[in-house]
Amino acid sequence: MQRNRMIIVVATSLLVGACAGSASPSPSGTPEASPSSVSSPAATSGPVTLNVINDWAASDPKGPIIAQVFADFQAANPDIKIQVSTFKDADVPTKVETAFLAGQEPDIIMNNYWAPNLGWESQGVTVPVNDMLTQWGLVNAFDAAALTSFTQSDGKIVAFPLEGFNWPIWYNKAIFDKAGVAIPTTTNELIAAVPKIKAAGFQVLAAAGAAGPGYALFKLIVQSRLTDDGCGRSTRRGGFSTNPNAKAGVDLFVALRDAGVFADGAAGLTPDATAQMYLDGKAAMQFEGSWGTRARVPTFWRARSLAASPA
Repeated sequence: MQRNRMIIVVATSLLVGACAGSASPSPSGTPEASPSSVSSPAATSGPVTLNVINDWAASDPKGPIIAQVFADFQAANPDIKIQVSTFKDADVPTKVETAFLAGQEPDIIMNNYWAPNLGWESQGVTVPVNDMLTQWGLVNAFDAAALTSFTQSDGKIVAFPLEGFNWPIWYNKAIFDKAGVAIPTTTNELIAAVPKIKAAGFQVLAAAGAAGPGYALFKLIVQSRLTDDGCGRSTRRGGFSTNPNAKAGVDLFVALRDAGVFADGAAGLTPDATAQMYLDGKAAMQFEGSWGTRARVPTFWRARSLAASPA
């Protein structure tokens, strides 16, 4: 299942367009300065501090990488300091919005592009990046489909997409070998493998029913019985309950549940618990992102304050 929660690369390229201060919200809630007013360090006076909110902790595989990027940039630009505040992925939207309401919003935001921040651009929390894409020669630097997924109906591109990913089904071949079954390639083969895998002392599929991944897995299974057009129509207009293909997808999910495919107590399992279950070799399969850790893939938002640099 393809996800387009990609990173908005305000990182290295946007850092070059740093500003010295923050803009105040206008009465309409939109930035008072346009994105085209972003200046280069040579046009600013005095030292510059960029405040960054992200979700790349030091324990995250990407944490040391972005820390090195920041360190290298500051070494090359000693007049610019990067101040980083790191929070859990799910906490970032609240932290950003609280800071925005207090007039202390960050300059760069690294977070997934998901429900809590879909309205940031229209609310003035962040600014569109169309002009920067052109000014900095980045139009062809990103996958066209990624840019499209970040483009609103009015043509504004809300952020810079950097990283995309999929949610595959991971499997542990050693467990299948111990259970004496081949890697399933069909639903029927999977269901037939369940008794043998459990008899060998393992769970079959680690699924986090207590959080988003569980719902995502449910959607993936339902969508497997829908055409792209049918799924799009039902998502936009509703009608899943009257769509026979959608109902067949729900029936498939129920059949997998009743066959014991999902780990015991799946409804109460969190993403961290299922990841640990799989990594500990207790489950034969896991529904997890292609990065293969519990780290989330963030998005770099170009915060509203970066539009406030003097021309």
